[in-house]
Amino acid sequence: MLSFKGEGLLNTAINKLPFELHLPGYQYCGPGTKLKKRLERGDPGINKLDSFCKTHDIAYANSNDLKDRHQADRILEDSAWSRVKSKDASFGEKASAWFVTNAMKVKRKLGMGIQGKKSKRKTKKSRKRTQKKQQPFHKALLSNLENKGYDNIKSALSAARIAVRKSGGRVESTLSEHYEPPIDLEENSNYSIALIGFYTNNNIPNIEEGTNKFYYFAPNTTEEKVITFPKGAYEIAAIEKYIQIILSGRSATDAQKQNTFSLKANENTLKCEIFSIYDINFAHEDSIGKLLGFSKRKLKARQLHESDLPVNIIKVNTIRIECNIVRGSFYKNKESHTLYETALSVSPAEQIFVEPLNPIYLPIINRSNIPNLTIDIVDQDHRPIDFNGQTINIRLALKKEA
Repeated sequence: MLSFKGEGLLNTAINKLPFELHLPGYQYCGPGTKLKKRLERGDPGINKLDSFCKTHDIAYANSNDLKDRHQADRILEDSAWSRVKSKDASFGEKASAWFVTNAMKVKRKLGMGIQGKKSKRKTKKSRKRTQKKQQPFHKALLSNLENKGYDNIKSALSAARIAVRKSGGRVESTLSEHYEPPIDLEENSNYSIALIGFYTNNNIPNIEEGTNKFYYFAPNTTEEKVITFPKGAYEIAAIEKYIQIILSGRSATDAQKQNTFSLKANENTLKCEIFSIYDINFAHEDSIGKLLGFSKRKLKARQLHESDLPVNIIKVNTIRIECNIVRGSFYKNKESHTLYETALSVSPAEQIFVEPLNPIYLPIINRSNIPNLTIDIVDQDHRPIDFNGQTINIRLALKKEA
């Protein structure tokens, strides 16, 4: 991956701001952040939104490349919007997040269209010649870090960042980055690597083809109808609402919807309770019933039914991040390449934000260089995780052991 130049006038102006223009009370949200001073001081950010802005500022410090900065802007836009929708965000944070979301949206649109005159005058031939002379991405990143002089990262040999990938709706749980030339390592030295950042949104589908049908019977008939759920991440309340809208109509009142169909989780038994004015058929192979804890059976109308088993709607409860050059971890009594493991503790559509307070460095496989890095993201059963088209950003740190 090459680092392409051409910063754009908007980013150039941001680089030269002599003062901070932050949102009131925030440490990182706003242009002109004095990042070096704030990192040396250990400013963590006042809330989740501010920590997202901190990550964005670090990405800007690592690269002047316009494409990289647009990616960072897009990630911050998505992250800020997740705080607007988050239940645990205060009103003030939501208001600030709304502002940041729209600011990033406008900035990306403006920045993409504003280029320096010098770059416009270049011929195709000169562009090709310039591109050949550019350094590989990992070396450009290392150079930027050293030139900035951050004391808290001087000990790192380099920072290896997996490129942001968008899966476009496919199961995309493997991220790879190839280095040409490879990252050279000193002979007779030991190196270790750690995860220092993992960012995406929880759009891991729990309803997809094979378990996405809700069958019911029209009143006073034997005609069976079906509701098909789009692939996605659903909570019990979202499943209930989707069925209610189809059975009752969007214009129905909340009371009318509840009297037509109700789906609730019993917090004591962890089972599901269903009431419907329609007969329900969970006997089909592709029925959603198995996720709700129901066996293959029919439910009579106008009765309250409890599921046979606890709700099984959460498919992924642990995220494992594996790296091809890591050793020293174990899975089921066998050595594995697991670099980091974390519980999936956020609701669907919310931001997954992982920045270990004390990164755990694991030894890498003995080698003279690193030609590539491959990251596999799997669940608790070692199955690839489908993020359903969400952007994934991973930051790694590689260091030489004393």
